[in-house]
Amino acid sequence: MAAPEPDALREAAYFVDRLASENMPLAGLILNRTHPVLADLPAGRARTWRTWSDKAGTARLASAVLRLHATG
Repeated sequence: MAAPEPDALREAAYFVDRLASENMPLAGLILNRTHPVLADLPAGRARTWRTWSDKAGTARLASAVLRLHATG
């Protein structure tokens, strides 16, 4: 997928469905566009909040985003 545009997203979704239908795991993701960090959140605080989120066990997406922010 080249960009988060409708055609590219449709193509990626089709590919994921094909992998699933063939019992092939989706083991990775390649990003070819990045954007500047727009959050004024220090990496240390992101790590702290991620640890709290992991312990709560209810916000997997938030935990993943905080992990990316902390390492970005």
